[in-house]
Amino acid sequence: MDFTTGQYLQLIIALFSGVVLFAIAYVAPVRLIVTFIVITIPFQPIMSIYGSINMVLIYLAAGALFVRGKMRLFPLLGAVLAICFAYALSLSQTLRPTYFDHLLYLVSVGSDFLVFYLVYNYFREEGDLTYAIKLFVWVAAIVNAYFLLSMLTGFHHFAILGIQELSLGQNIESLKRLVGPFNAPGTNAEFLAIQILLLSYIFLYETRKSRRAILFVLMAAALAFLVATGSRGGFVALLGGAMLFAVLFRKKLGVMGIVRAGIATLVLGIVAITVIQFTQFNVLFERLGDTQFHGVVPDTRVGVFEQTWERIKEEPLLGHGPRIQLLNEDERTIPGYRPLGGYPHSLYLFLLYTVGVVGLAAYLVFFLALARRWASAISVPSDDALLRGLPRLALVLVAVFLASQFRIEFLRFLLNDYQNYLFALWGTLLAFTDRLGCGGARETKRQASGVMEKPRILVPKRNTEVAIPQKSIQADN
Repeated sequence: MDFTTGQYLQLIIALFSGVVLFAIAYVAPVRLIVTFIVITIPFQPIMSIYGSINMVLIYLAAGALFVRGKMRLFPLLGAVLAICFAYALSLSQTLRPTYFDHLLYLVSVGSDFLVFYLVYNYFREEGDLTYAIKLFVWVAAIVNAYFLLSMLTGFHHFAILGIQELSLGQNIESLKRLVGPFNAPGTNAEFLAIQILLLSYIFLYETRKSRRAILFVLMAAALAFLVATGSRGGFVALLGGAMLFAVLFRKKLGVMGIVRAGIATLVLGIVAITVIQFTQFNVLFERLGDTQFHGVVPDTRVGVFEQTWERIKEEPLLGHGPRIQLLNEDERTIPGYRPLGGYPHSLYLFLLYTVGVVGLAAYLVFFLALARRWASAISVPSDDALLRGLPRLALVLVAVFLASQFRIEFLRFLLNDYQNYLFALWGTLLAFTDRLGCGGARETKRQASGVMEKPRILVPKRNTEVAIPQKSIQADN
């Protein structure tokens, strides 16, 4: 097999990085490992038809931390195993020549749940909410910088050292839409909507003027880039999320907060108009104005929805197989295999087509279990206002995500980076919610004041976690 320069570079970097990270993970502080994993999630320097370097690094880091005894809590394990079982059932129905394609996809999806447990275990043990907030603000800032470079690049294509795998400028010129780091305008728009709501929550509780200014600039930039993606669904998701945010945080906002929010909305509106008037990415409001609906389905989705639904009816229970598009699908002839020919542009149709009713139910159970954990912690008292409001924020974000996924699917193979980010976010929010339910706020305050107690394994009342017992547990430095 002949390899291009880019493929040779991928192989060398993958092997070197894998050996180095696995060795480092044995001795490095867990904070360093978690920080590196989360910060690099949005950026896939090596992405091939077999997966990304980030996916490999997640497997290596999770394996090393498991051996070290740093991954011992597995919340929602029943729901996760149900998802695995649904994938196994669907895989059993596929044709033998397609096994390799589906297995590659399953390995990719497996990294989502590994990063979920990796991040959950660290923040559940460490309990440093301030650092977690900073980590995700850093991600927002770095991604905004990427969007800015992509916008400045415009519709030109720029590859570092001529290597296509290290390229910038994949924007869609014919549609005048900004793509960004997550490979699809709609996906990037959803990410930016979540970022704006997350930053709004931090802004709400931040008291230092300098940091509030930085947060507002990040929010304004994220809105500008969201408008530039031209994604109607992302924009509508943000509006719906903002209304839900206002309802759940109305007491914290108060009258003056609502006034300030109105002023901020005006400023952000000016930012959006500026993008429309002075950049090449100016189609959002035109697309919104031209949108027509057939029932609740936008006119641009009717054909693909109907086509997908007809194929779903062929295998409604277990689906057609975990992966919706095979490797080099157009160039292969597989007896008995009929490709769908594209993506359904809806997570729910995607799951029904790939893993059937069983798989869709398993994923819904997982997300509903997350929402139930967050909802049950809303009324838990805590002296830490930032921690106390976190369950409400989590509910806002997961509601926006699930509503937005009606018009796009985050489980595409090429969106593994976005999947990893979401599961890292869910794991972080769940970790602090569970700490809140177990008196984590008081423990965090004792640690901050220098009073350390012997760490212990916290066992919830309900049988919703699996804990692997350890002979000894040492706090990470």
